[in-house]
Amino acid sequence: MGLFNDVVPSKPIPCPQCGQTLTGWQTKSMECDGLPLENAMITLTMNERFTGEVHTFCRECWLWCDAEVKQGILAITQTNHLPPRAPEQGKDG
Repeated sequence: MGLFNDVVPSKPIPCPQCGQTLTGWQTKSMECDGLPLENAMITLTMNERFTGEVHTFCRECWLWCDAEVKQGILAITQTNHLPPRAPEQGKDG
């Protein structure tokens, strides 16, 4: 897994399936004023200077969301369900 940047949307983005606010957005690619930004584990707060692609998953219903950023506005473009998590094993076995 390579480096990425964290992205904070300018307004809350609800999950299209359950309505939970989506957090943990990560860059796939991002430009600022037309110049590519390096993935360097920094946090970016969206504004009109940003364009690119980001993704996250809903921690409530496990829906994977890809989104496009145009002039700082984030719009979900594709969703996929992640496989269910395996039940956690107890510490005793």
